[in-house]
Amino acid sequence: MGGTLPFLCVAGGATATPRPVALVSESMSDRKPVFDGAPTVSVGYNAHLGAWTAIYAQPLSNDVVIRTAPALMGAWSPPKLLLTAAKKTGGGAYDANWHREYDQDGGKTIYVTFSRPTGVGWFGAEFALVRVGLP
Repeated sequence: MGGTLPFLCVAGGATATPRPVALVSESMSDRKPVFDGAPTVSVGYNAHLGAWTAIYAQPLSNDVVIRTAPALMGAWSPPKLLLTAAKKTGGGAYDANWHREYDQDGGKTIYVTFSRPTGVGWFGAEFALVRVGLP
């Protein structure tokens, strides 16, 4: 899987009868990854885009990306750059989250947070909030 963790698995793969998304199965061998992402991913339906939407920080970078799909089970688009996180010191953006509770205009404007290092001490970090307008 290219060194990244699978975001979500679907029992039975793409040709199976859709079931509620559940990560518990009698056998792991019948699961297929939906896409490779990051350890922290926000997923929800965006009415403005008319699609299921996943947002996450690309591992080991400052890029926060977006993917869309017509159905939760896929097929998911390749990642597209949503924003490049402004950083204060070395290190990348981490744990980007889409806060759907603050969406405006049916999801045309969204809000994303991510953590970034501050350079203060070993574990100094802060959360940044970014307002993003979608096309």
